[in-house]
Amino acid sequence: MRNREMIWQILTGPSGRIFPLVLWIIFFMSCEVPISVEYEVLEPQIVVDGLITNEPGPYEVKLSYSSAYSDGTIGNNPPVSGALVIIRDDTGREEVLYEGRPGIYQTDPGFMGEVGRVYTLSINTAEGKTIESQPEEMLPVPAVDSIYYIFNLKSEIQKQGHEVYVVVDDPVDEKNYYRWKWDGFYRFYMVNDFETRVCFKHEFDINRISVISDREFNGNKIYMPVSFVEHFSNDFYLIHIHQYSLTENAYKFWNALYEQSANVGSIFDPQPARIKGNLFYTDDTEAPVHGFFGASAHQLGYQYMDFNAGIRPEYPRSYA
Repeated sequence: MRNREMIWQILTGPSGRIFPLVLWIIFFMSCEVPISVEYEVLEPQIVVDGLITNEPGPYEVKLSYSSAYSDGTIGNNPPVSGALVIIRDDTGREEVLYEGRPGIYQTDPGFMGEVGRVYTLSINTAEGKTIESQPEEMLPVPAVDSIYYIFNLKSEIQKQGHEVYVVVDDPVDEKNYYRWKWDGFYRFYMVNDFETRVCFKHEFDINRISVISDREFNGNKIYMPVSFVEHFSNDFYLIHIHQYSLTENAYKFWNALYEQSANVGSIFDPQPARIKGNLFYTDDTEAPVHGFFGASAHQLGYQYMDFNAGIRPEYPRSYA
């Protein structure tokens, strides 16, 4: 009995009234309701990634299954093996691809796309499903005019490094769409007690999507930032800029991917939606097939970047 009186004195204090905080604790403890969360587990869906150009192959078409975020396969989706994969053009020519590695289908090295030809992709899976692509015309692309780079100091929103730009002379009175990718080489040194070894690394763009329409630049020079190279040494860096033509449909696909990746991060951002590519099942056009099969003309540009640690590198005065 005495223990109960002591507990009551602790709860009420000298005034004899229950503290408001205690009332809140009692209220919330009495209102605990178990919640059962139900979620839908989506079936794996086929993802297609393929591109042919006007340069010698082999070209690759990658087939994989989409994966749930929780299954530990992000970035390493299960391959789609045993499929019959064929590329056709508008002249009736066919190229049957072979599966060099699981889910990686390749053309013969001598197969090469042609500007002006229209290409389609056909996939027959081992389960008997047929996937087709909408026709993609290989449009011409102008040459890379020049490449330059600007040194940016480290700030709260960016690392220290070099922003790399490509310059293009856009053709007059044409509707043009562009995409850029890049890869780079640099030298570094491995030092131990016995020797100093010179090593080279080859790196690729992974997450950056660089696409543009000439709607606002038609007939003028385009200055497009396509890469950021961190300022990490006083040695050289050799960068290759790959410039591709796009059809309007291909531009819409890649631009939608860019906008979705750029707008994620806030609760006020639109929720990610499935971006429709140019592939479909022949027996059910509403069933989702992810990815895109493209045909692009290609032009290569390169720039030797000579780094001086902490010093703004020289670049053409006309771009200063």
